[in-house]
Amino acid sequence: MNNEQIHLSRKERSVLKKSIYGLVPLEHCDTLIRFGLVEQDIEHIPGYRGKPLDTCHITDRGRDFLAYYRDMRRDIWLKNVWIPIIVSFVTTVSTNYIIPKLPMLTEWFRHIFSRTVS
Repeated sequence: MNNEQIHLSRKERSVLKKSIYGLVPLEHCDTLIRFGLVEQDIEHIPGYRGKPLDTCHITDRGRDFLAYYRDMRRDIWLKNVWIPIIVSFVTTVSTNYIIPKLPMLTEWFRHIFSRTVS
């Protein structure tokens, strides 16, 4: 399963981010373990299989998912927020400042081109 197919709630993303900095209680990690974003911690005892602990930690796949999610959110903000703000700013500037001065600008261009042609 790739990152586009994983949909986490805000709480699950928060738990995943917290698991970067420390161990998270196992009861918060059910969905994350199923997607392979975190793993249950195991106490390694020499000569035995190991004892499962009640905590989990992030995997490389979890780190990759967080990087993907951050990039996806940045792209969404860029497309849906910043570009319309820039377009509206340019439109407002052109409407309020350039269009009223258009007769003066055409006269200025006419004067410049009449000099170069003559």
